[in-house]
Amino acid sequence: MRRRERWFTGALLLLMAASAGLIGYSLMALANLQKDLSQDPGEDMVWAITQASYQNNLLLQAQYAPGEGHRGNRALQHALLRGRLAVLLAPVQEPFMERAGAREPLLRIKQMLAEPQPDHGLIQVELHTIGQQIMRTRLDLAGERRDDHEDLLRLLIVCIGGVTLAGGLLCWQLLGSLSRVRRARDQARGLLDALEREKEATRRYRDFVSVMSHQLRTPLAVIDSSAQRLARQDAEHEAVQTRLQRIRSSVRQLNQLVTRVLQGLRVDEQRGEGVALEYQRCDWEDLVRQALDGFGELLATRPIELNWAPGIVRPLWIECDRLWCVEVLTNLISNADKYSPPGAPITIAVDKADGMLVCSVCDSGPGIPEDSMPRLFEPFYRGQAQETGSDGVGLGLSIARALVHWHGGQLTATNRSECGACFTLQLPLRQSRA
Repeated sequence: MRRRERWFTGALLLLMAASAGLIGYSLMALANLQKDLSQDPGEDMVWAITQASYQNNLLLQAQYAPGEGHRGNRALQHALLRGRLAVLLAPVQEPFMERAGAREPLLRIKQMLAEPQPDHGLIQVELHTIGQQIMRTRLDLAGERRDDHEDLLRLLIVCIGGVTLAGGLLCWQLLGSLSRVRRARDQARGLLDALEREKEATRRYRDFVSVMSHQLRTPLAVIDSSAQRLARQDAEHEAVQTRLQRIRSSVRQLNQLVTRVLQGLRVDEQRGEGVALEYQRCDWEDLVRQALDGFGELLATRPIELNWAPGIVRPLWIECDRLWCVEVLTNLISNADKYSPPGAPITIAVDKADGMLVCSVCDSGPGIPEDSMPRLFEPFYRGQAQETGSDGVGLGLSIARALVHWHGGQLTATNRSECGACFTLQLPLRQSRA
């Protein structure tokens, strides 16, 4: 819509510019035509041919007059006739005389006057014919100029109409644009109000979740300490010890869940700004082992395959924030454990390329549905976990991707050809210092 409006406005402006240019051209042409009308060469030619005819008529009368007294008068009239012919044959009058077809007859008259006894009767006939030709040519030129004048006036009227029409359409377009701007402004105000309400609701939600998460830590700590005390007091009964271990395992899972909820809130609050990272030189294998040790007995029955690409020199050093990188690995390993069948292996592959560490965590589960791929890293999106009834709140992958992004890397997900999903993180081996 906006593109079409821009094209329409541009066409109107182009029409106005073209019309204004034609108006300027028409005014200049009218001025030149008016100047030509004020300088009518035909009028001078009519006067000159009339005078020449008059002088020749006097010579014709003197030719048949008796007596010698007319000879001086005849010489004077002859000189005047030659002067009139010189005016008619002047170079400045040549275009007009050529158009009138009078130049050749005038040259013949000039030759006849050079004879000792010119025939003034024949000359008078020629001059009369030339006078008629000049009059016709003058009338033709006047008609052509009137036609040109009318054409220019019509062009001027059309151009003025074009400018008026384009100006009216442009004003209409401007009024429509102003109306749309007002509507857009009202919509923007409504959106801003809705955004403020959404921000307020989100803030209240975060405050509520944060308070509830912190409040849950105290009873969980009491339950865990009580279970430890009971385990020490009744260490001989194996069934009691088994139940107490289950209690402590559940408490540990609840603590991890609370921790992830709080981390998710911090990530959401600082999204786009990042967190303060404490870079240090770390051995990547040590970080992987630390993440695996955090699961305790939860991964005791599951094979963990740590594969290094050929040519990788160990230890593989990387500059990163140890705490956050362990958290990323923990989230990815936990996700792989959640979707892999019991006893199926989890594969961790390590490689490097173009100054980047490449680490993939692959499971043996059903893979990621195609419709879940676009939203896989959104906060609180559970996708397949919600359908299968798996625990979690959908924050692990969102937190992991944000942490990798703050390190200057990226986290992607793909499905393996055989079975299962594979999450690949890429991190710079060296961090640039600003």
